[in-house]
Amino acid sequence: MIGQEHARVLIADDSHVIRALLREILESAGYLVTACAEGEQAWRLLETGRFQLALLDWLMPGLSGLEICRRLGAYGDRPFVYVVMLTSRSRPQNIADAFAAGASDHVVKPFEATELLARLEVGRRFIRFQTELQESQRLASIGELAAEVCHEIKTPLHYIGDNVQFLQDAFGQLCDEVRRRGGAYPTASPTTALDENELEFLLSEVPKSLQQTLDGIERLTETVCAIKNFAHPASSVISLVDVHAAIDTAISVARNEWKHVAEIVHEYDADLPLVPCIPSEFSQAVLNLIVNAAHAIADTKEEASGEKGVISIHTRRVGNWAEVEVSDTGCGIPEEIRPKIFQRYFTTKEIGRGTGQGLAIVRNVVAKHRGDVHYETEVGKGTIFRLRFPLTSENISPSETQERSATSSPSASCENRRKEFTLPGASR
Repeated sequence: MIGQEHARVLIADDSHVIRALLREILESAGYLVTACAEGEQAWRLLETGRFQLALLDWLMPGLSGLEICRRLGAYGDRPFVYVVMLTSRSRPQNIADAFAAGASDHVVKPFEATELLARLEVGRRFIRFQTELQESQRLASIGELAAEVCHEIKTPLHYIGDNVQFLQDAFGQLCDEVRRRGGAYPTASPTTALDENELEFLLSEVPKSLQQTLDGIERLTETVCAIKNFAHPASSVISLVDVHAAIDTAISVARNEWKHVAEIVHEYDADLPLVPCIPSEFSQAVLNLIVNAAHAIADTKEEASGEKGVISIHTRRVGNWAEVEVSDTGCGIPEEIRPKIFQRYFTTKEIGRGTGQGLAIVRNVVAKHRGDVHYETEVGKGTIFRLRFPLTSENISPSETQERSATSSPSASCENRRKEFTLPGASR
């Protein structure tokens, strides 16, 4: 959430006097100000994703404020920037042109400090509302998985209950047999005594039931921890994240989406370092790709033999980038819709199965981290998505780099060390 005392504002104006005046007004109001004199420099700064508020002069050397607005609009995958256009043009058509280009507001020169600050306050509130809306959409996606997660909890609870009932009965029989053999019940009926076969059965089955119960408890713990971590309120703070633990969380949360239609195979690069990113957003991006892959395989399965498909997840280091690859053996993406797949609300799924936000969120998350996303697809064969995140970040402090805090691993609150086990239904 953007607060005025911490909000970054980019000023782009070719007038030194205007830049100095704007800096003085904004810094006295608590804003963090970066100023430049040329449009191209302003564009490069906006490309970093560090600014959500910008004051742009209409006319500047190289690249005008109007053209910057058009570029921002053309790159719909980039984080939103609230642009206030600075201009001496006050005719209604000029103002209409500014809005048509993508400006969020305008201020006519010469301007009053109170008006400028009021308009930036509107922008700050808009960004805060947008952040809250994105968080509600994230939680809504968890709500859609709620019934499936309940099923994931119900299944191990069922066999835990059955095993505990068996153990209770077996314990009673074994106690009676011990007492009988010890002489406590010398007159016990032969029908209540255990023969050697029955005794051998109990002695062999009891350890199995105990192990199954422990396995069920472990699976419950994994599921509860995964949904707890995933549903944790999103933070806009970049921290060092164990992406492998984050991927495992996404796999576990989405388990009921893929377990009936696919096997998940994952191969992690053991040498991949912690990645600077926003944990909840990274997990959301991976979850969306897994769910999409499962749906693509389900569509193919309905048309084919019914055999399970495969979702493969790989991580690797590529230079100064961390790469996450999610591939599936699904239906592939038809050529005619490929230009639209990253558009928000575009979907080919039936009502109730998709909102059209999944890939739009993925691309927005990657752009926000100054990474990139690419895909390869073949109709009838499947699709591969590759996400790349930089291994360095200008937004992470040295103390965060050195400290391995609880935020380093999304599942740190449930376990302090990385568990090396294969998720139920998954293989490495």
